[in-house]
Order: sequence, then C-alpha cells, then structure tokens
Amino acid sequence: MIDEDILNIARKAWKKKDYNAARDFYQQVAYGYNYFTEPEKEAFTKEVSIFAGEDPMYQEILKLVISQIMLEKEPLLQSKLTNIVKQDHGERGAELLRYVLYYADYRGEVIRKKAGRSYILELPKTLSFTENTSKSEPIEDSEKPLSIIQALKTGINKAKNEPTKPSDIIGLIIFLAIIWAVYKIFS
Repeated sequence: MIDEDILNIARKAWKKKDYNAARDFYQQVAYGYNYFTEPEKEAFTKEVSIFAGEDPMYQEILKLVISQIMLEKEPLLQSKLTNIVKQDHGERGAELLRYVLYYADYRGEVIRKKAGRSYILELPKTLSFTENTSKSEPIEDSEKPLSIIQALKTGINKAKNEPTKPSDIIGLIIFLAIIWAVYKIFS
C-alpha cells in the first residue's frame, strides 16, 4: 500500500518547485514500491515520470548521459556507470543515476535493455538535444551532442580530441547536483 502522507508531501514540494525535496520524498515512497497494488504502481510511476520531466537535476544528468552515449558511439552498460558513481560519490549518487535512467527509459528518452544483471543503455534513433532547451527534443539526422556540454567536457579533459572518460562525466553529474542543491538552499 502506498504511503499517502509522504506522497502528498512530495506533491506539495513539487508544487512549490522544491525539486530536491520532492525527489527525496518520492524516493521514500518508492522504497515501498513492491508492496503497492498494480494500479498504485502504474499511477505512481506515471506521476514521477511527469515530475522527472520538470526536474532540473534529472534533465542535466540525462543530457550528460545522452551526450556520453553519443560520444562513445555505442551503447553503454548501466552497471559500469553506476559502479563509477558509487566509487566516487557513494550510494546517493548511484541512486540519482538509477532514478534518471529508469525514468528516461519510461519516458522514451533512453532505451534500457536487460543484459544479465545490468542494462545496456542506448539512444532512441531520433533523439538529440538542441542548445536552447532543457528537455530532449527529437531531431532527425543530428549527431552532435549539446555544445555547452561538449565545452564543459573539453574543459575537464584539457584536450579537444580526447574522448571523455565515464568517470569525468559522473564527476560532472555529481558536481551539477551539488551546485543545484546549494542554489536551492540559498534561493
């Protein structure tokens, strides 16, 4: 059975645009997911997927993951990214990554295919990003990642043609999450 009290707190935080609090409360509700009825599971997943579409942290992490897949020019193994995040940023960072990847798959922004005990991460055929939006928009025949993300990666790597390592991307994801949290605290 779903915890309506915590769910309502998450909804109130979302309404106030307190995305960090809303995300944390939705996560608390999700810990009981295995005990939800099927209609509760469906409604909860749909609600959180809509929230994710508005969540600035979700959008930033998604952009970085998609950009990394584009740079690699091949699918990535989710467990590889998760392990890097765990080593560098602990379980909380890994939970944020799993949240983004689960709902990105649900929303059709990334494709997750089961591969043993992990998932292969791929892009939908028409997905790309434009510079002037925080949300993904399908664009036919586009192969360029978001240029601002490339600029950040270039700065991190200190080389124009050096491929970005997954640990650099994950570090940037966590850095952006911390900056966003500090911004929300002081705004």
